[in-house]
Amino acid sequence: LITYLDERSIRYVFSFSLIVFAISTGLLYRYDHSVVSVIILLVPGVLTACLYNQARKNFSDMFYYLILDGLMAFSAILFLISGI
Repeated sequence: LITYLDERSIRYVFSFSLIVFAISTGLLYRYDHSVVSVIILLVPGVLTACLYNQARKNFSDMFYYLILDGLMAFSAILFLISGI
């Protein structure tokens, strides 16, 4: 999808995805998840949003594999640490 869209459309898709992510994660609080759990799940999304401009300029495989893909596992690591 990203290869077919222009820069503006990609920004809209990214923003829409982050909004849906934030709303759905926030709604977890209504289903008996703690505030700490919701915040832990929101951290990787916030970090991804902060890295958006750098990701547009940096095309390094290491950046994408280690940083952006690594953020997917980051919430699991945070959950593990918070449970200790």
